[in-house]
Amino acid sequence: TAAGPVLTPVRSRRERLTRLADRLLPIWFFAWSAFRLYQLGFIQLGWDFDWLGRDFRIYRNAALAIVNGTDPWSAFDRWNGTDWHFAALPTAAQLFVPFAWIPEEIGLAIFLGVTIVVALAALRRLGLPWWWLLFPPIMEGLAAANPQILILGLLLVGGPVARALASGLKIYALVPVIARREWMAVLATALLIGASIALGPNLWSTYLGEFGQISARLGTESQGGVSAALLL
Repeated sequence: TAAGPVLTPVRSRRERLTRLADRLLPIWFFAWSAFRLYQLGFIQLGWDFDWLGRDFRIYRNAALAIVNGTDPWSAFDRWNGTDWHFAALPTAAQLFVPFAWIPEEIGLAIFLGVTIVVALAALRRLGLPWWWLLFPPIMEGLAAANPQILILGLLLVGGPVARALASGLKIYALVPVIARREWMAVLATALLIGASIALGPNLWSTYLGEFGQISARLGTESQGGVSAALLL
């Protein structure tokens, strides 16, 4: 009509439900994330914040092992009575070496700051508001300073080099790169791994020799895999 389209009752109801969901979703994200952080921090009738930044410390400890000439897969960070060991590729430990040269607290602040900026850029690329940082998997990843949140952002907003860095941190990041046929990023990843082998051939020989032990230990420490299904 000249006055504009007329909303049908079904469409009008659907739009009202959508607006309601948009208002409730950030509240739900905040509530569930707060509950998860409470679960992680409240241990044996007392507060324990040692898990904050735990994954960053694991990777940094692996980098320290490289600097000190020891086995990075023996590096760990202890939480809730369990030693959580480093289990990623040699490239991940090598990429964290710069953090081994600065104090841990400063390194953690820098890493989290970069991660949040990149994550916000990724959310903007997806057309999502900032409060999606409260999405429980993202919030828990940020609280632990796990590289996977940075990887998400690098895959969404970065170029071939950024995608190569993402794959170097966690090799499964290469899967969407190959699926999207981003061959320059695949080439950049191959060059990164080649440089890693050239700089640390002993690291790769150790990793390949201990691969079975590393994988078995990871399965034991994570109780078969730290997943949403397990936590729920």
